[in-house]
Amino acid sequence: MRLRTLRILLAASGFLALSTLLTACPGGGTPPPPGNITVTVEDPQGVGFDGAYQVGSGAWQALSFTGNTATFSLGNSNKYGVAIRCHGTGGGPDQIHLIQATNAELSNPKVACSAATASGVSFTVNVDLSGLSTAQAGDVVFVSGGMSGSATGTVVNPSTPVPVALNSWPAGVQDLVVAVVDSSYTWRVAKVVRGVNVTASGNATVTVADGDVLPPGSATFNLPSGFAPTSQSYFVGYLSGDNKGWGFLGGGNASPIPYRPVKGFAAGDRYVAWAVAWEGGTRGLYAYKGFASGNPAVTLPNPWPTGSLAVDGNAHPQVSGLSYTAPDLKSYRVSLESPNLIYEALLSKGWLGSATSYTFPDLTGLLGYTPYGNGDTVQLSATATLSSQNVLALDPNDPSGFTVNTEIRESVACGTYTVGSGTVSLP
Repeated sequence: MRLRTLRILLAASGFLALSTLLTACPGGGTPPPPGNITVTVEDPQGVGFDGAYQVGSGAWQALSFTGNTATFSLGNSNKYGVAIRCHGTGGGPDQIHLIQATNAELSNPKVACSAATASGVSFTVNVDLSGLSTAQAGDVVFVSGGMSGSATGTVVNPSTPVPVALNSWPAGVQDLVVAVVDSSYTWRVAKVVRGVNVTASGNATVTVADGDVLPPGSATFNLPSGFAPTSQSYFVGYLSGDNKGWGFLGGGNASPIPYRPVKGFAAGDRYVAWAVAWEGGTRGLYAYKGFASGNPAVTLPNPWPTGSLAVDGNAHPQVSGLSYTAPDLKSYRVSLESPNLIYEALLSKGWLGSATSYTFPDLTGLLGYTPYGNGDTVQLSATATLSSQNVLALDPNDPSGFTVNTEIRESVACGTYTVGSGTVSLP
């Protein structure tokens, strides 16, 4: 099942910048939220899209775009809905992305229908480990940066530089994270190298020595009482202040995990600890926590109670039981998926108010998709997102809003239903 968490870093998925700071006039208080909603669709590959919108609880209407943006007025309402159909290509399913929120929570919703095609240059980083006394043959050297992923090389002789080939890497000046990992998957050292000018067929030499080794840290992950995971993974990573340097620093499936702090950590940089834990295939927990130093403790949220959600089995179903209890609940994400259609609804806490059920709107007439048919098996996931921040204002395609103080937790319930076969409960 495709579970669409806040893709930070992960993606989870990086995160986007916080809302622009507004300066109030003296004595004027906080400026009111905007009365217009601006929708942006990212579609660099041109797969195509259609849109619809709703003001308050009014009728859905076609959304007219100028290029990749559209704006509509809320009038006297503070609630709205936006639905974008991303056209399926190459045999892939149509995807419906629906957002129901208030203008105070999110005034500039964004939907990504396609991503830019990866392209870049070939570049070699020669990593000199001759001054690293702990380096051994068989160690693996990782070089990573930004959204470019990572490349590796294997130490044959510690006295000989290790060539690490970066293929299809974006050209330009950027930060790179260089790490050395031993055969037991323990990080010996991690270092950020700033301002590397990546050019076509070029190369750079990076020296990693004993002076770059910092004492290890430890990250603790706390599971809720009574939750018995059948699988769990814990990680610590690093992201530079300009969001151009990214690297893993430790990982494992038992808490606590050791991690290796980065030599060259500077103001604006941040570490992130995150966790994924699943109990069978029906209940999952996620947590992401920023920090600047030390030994963080990450607390995972409570799981959805067994059988707490109900889905009525229609092609555009009603989902009941959206009453996850947490003081920092910010939103729900309910996703439906079959081989032919993905339909996802993001529901803010402010939009739902006291309601505990949601019915997916039938937008076939406005958006032109083919709905689920009788007898189709549909996978469903419901995600409760918790944070002290307004996470709806974070863009999952840009990690700059993820700070050392950011903490996001998610609880996921999964199940399936057959269209036309009546109500089922989950997880």
